[in-house]
Amino acid sequence: MQKICLLLIALSLMGWIQVASAEQEQPRSIVAVRMTEGEPIHLDGKLEESVWNRAEPGTGFLQQEPSDGVPATEETEVYVAYDSDNLYRGAILYDSDPDGILAYQKQR
Repeated sequence: MQKICLLLIALSLMGWIQVASAEQEQPRSIVAVRMTEGEPIHLDGKLEESVWNRAEPGTGFLQQEPSDGVPATEETEVYVAYDSDNLYRGAILYDSDPDGILAYQKQR
């Protein structure tokens, strides 16, 4: 199984995804880790900085399509860190068939 790493940046918590399990009525949460002074994050698509090692990943996501509410077919780990100015979200998205990924929009 191969993994694909993404690093997402946001300035607020607006639109953050809550993770819920079909067996639980209470939504679960992901705990954000505060970064220390001088602990930079490089926006290179890799989660190699020390802050990501301290963060506990959010897992157990449910899919919306094709079957709403069913556990995701591929594993996903989401990490959250913050400093006094920014919120950082990183994700490791595993895919059992990475050659089957279709990219419809390649222009930035």
